[in-house]
Amino acid sequence: MFRTLTQWLALILAVGLGAAVVVGFYGCILITLRRWLGLGSRASWFERLFDRLNDLTATASEALWGVIRLPVLACVLLALGAWLIALLYLPHADGGSEDVSRAQNARTDLSSFVMSQLPATQLRLQQQGGFNLIVWMSDFESVLYPDRRPFVQAIGRLWCENKEIRSELVFLPSVEIRDIRNGKTLASYSCTLSRVSVD
Repeated sequence: MFRTLTQWLALILAVGLGAAVVVGFYGCILITLRRWLGLGSRASWFERLFDRLNDLTATASEALWGVIRLPVLACVLLALGAWLIALLYLPHADGGSEDVSRAQNARTDLSSFVMSQLPATQLRLQQQGGFNLIVWMSDFESVLYPDRRPFVQAIGRLWCENKEIRSELVFLPSVEIRDIRNGKTLASYSCTLSRVSVD
């Protein structure tokens, strides 16, 4: 049901916001009933929790905001932290089998393009987490320098504009071209910024 990290982050945020709203409404109802009907004798932990808030706010809407702002802020910070961790971790992790399967067409198209341009090159595509891609090749330097930027851009677009990769741009995927003999990074393409970098 929840197949991608994006869906899990959305679920966490939705559950947190839902819980905050339920707690907030329940607290506001208790405060209002206590005020209007004088239910001070039935003090519960919810009423004690909102006593101080009730002193600081004049209306139920202000009380609601006072209650839900901390859970909402916590959920936002949790989602932001998970996203930042994912950005740092995913480029160094192997792509999951489901993601690899989803991007099969993009890898096939990219391989066909590179082999049509450089028939003698040794080519290996390594898909990482977050739909990052490392293109290992042996003959990148044989591409004339003025043609390298358009060549890298064509490779990057073939990967990034695939419908499966476009749906995961929240993780800022990129394409790196590396020398298959020594591991040196030769060029890169950012899917999010459509930016080419040639070393």
